Amino acid sequence: MYGKERSFKMTRLLAPAKIGDKTITVDKKNVDLVQGDRIALAPTGIKYDTRDARNVVSYDKNTGLIELDEALEWYHFGADKSTAEKYNGVDIRGEVLSLSRNVRIVGTEVEDWGAQVLTADIMEEDLEFREGLTNLDSVEIQYGGQKNTRSAALRFENTITNKHTVKNCAVHEGPGWMVNGVRSANMQFDNNIFWGGNQVGVGWN
Repeated sequence: MYGKERSFKMTRLLAPAKIGDKTITVDKKNVDLVQGDRIALAPTGIKYDTRDARNVVSYDKNTGLIELDEALEWYHFGADKSTAEKYNGVDIRGEVLSLSRNVRIVGTEVEDWGAQVLTADIMEEDLEFREGLTNLDSVEIQYGGQKNTRSAALRFENTITNKHTVKNCAVHEGPGWMVNGVRSANMQFDNNIFWGGNQVGVGWN
């Protein structure tokens, strides 16, 4: 499944984003947001769960100003230049991530069950062997996985025959695991975003 690659994956906050703010300012380099896109603001403090995800109402490509559909719940640090010189090369300004892709798989919330994309090698009852194959590029999976199980939004089981690729994708805001591989191999993951899983981001067992 192949979507159109978006140039924007991640940018930085150019000013602090405070609790209750409905606008943020980002480094506008390579940002191509449009109305309705979903973005995520990563934590900048010591608490891992101080994250926000919001929809874009408008984006000013000249100033880098983004108007959000809802006020922010948490504070996110930003500054007009990198902190790398102060912190041994580490830029601690808040990351702003693009979660939207033009090919979307969206789960429907039913008793904490979300969408699942399953790839497997299986032997049928008639002894015919079937090989699974998944190649995803620039695909979004929202509200995937099943709560309190290892049935992830993106799941591989006994996939050992073919080579699988997942790149430029966004898997976000599901009730369970984001990705899980069970007795699987020959998989390449490149330049993906896994965001806001309620249990586990990426697991292998």
